[in-house]
Amino acid sequence: MQLNLFQWETIETGEGYQNLGRLNFAEARRHFAQALVICPDHQGARRGQEETEFWEEGLAEAERLPPEKALVLLWERITGFTFSDSAYHLALRQSMLRRLLSILSGMNEGDIWFHPPALCRGVLHLQLNENAEAERYLRTLLRQRPDNGLLRRYLGDALWRQGRQDAARSDYAAALLLAPDKVDAETIPVPGLRAIIMEQGLALAPIYGYFAGILPLVELDTEAQTFEAWACEYLRQAELARTQGQHQSMVTARRSLKEHAPEILAEYLEWLERGDK
Repeated sequence: MQLNLFQWETIETGEGYQNLGRLNFAEARRHFAQALVICPDHQGARRGQEETEFWEEGLAEAERLPPEKALVLLWERITGFTFSDSAYHLALRQSMLRRLLSILSGMNEGDIWFHPPALCRGVLHLQLNENAEAERYLRTLLRQRPDNGLLRRYLGDALWRQGRQDAARSDYAAALLLAPDKVDAETIPVPGLRAIIMEQGLALAPIYGYFAGILPLVELDTEAQTFEAWACEYLRQAELARTQGQHQSMVTARRSLKEHAPEILAEYLEWLERGDK
């Protein structure tokens, strides 16, 4: 069966995008050019040419830079580019992320290299849905940066995707205590959390999430820095002492909570009276 010109230009454009997804720029250019010979006004092929030039120039510039600057340059291109949901763009994005991982692999201390707010090996693996690897590298980095709430949120995502939801909830709670304004809490997948955030706000969500039975009380790996984090810590100490039958420690923790956040102590006592524990 003979193909018409429209089918040929579609095939050539598709071949161009397949090669672009593999970062085979020469072949991508050839196929897009052939599609434009058949149909000079073909928008897909024209766009493919522009995208090929964009990524080829970016990689060429990155090769002239030190690894740290190359990583930042390419990451900015990735995060600033509008990827569609097509298989072609999915392949392209994955290829670019793997190129960044390749650069990190060649660097001394690439496992813990970090460029704020989120460029690191763990996040790149998370973007590729390689969640066990993401967990490994995020934990390694967090040992160096225990106060980074955004990284704790990403660790929560890596755990959640592995089906380890209880562990993930702890990291989500810690992320909200450490960096409530940076963690894009609307996308945290814990059922019921969004309603609590809308009612109580981001910073208090870990406390009221505990009252609602959807988040645990967590002990941070760094000293609390905010009103809400201190309130949560005093509440954690009070609950730990209560469940362990340590009466004097419980009284001391409740006294600290009363002095720091009396309204939260009142909510806590009401919660205990309701038997929600």
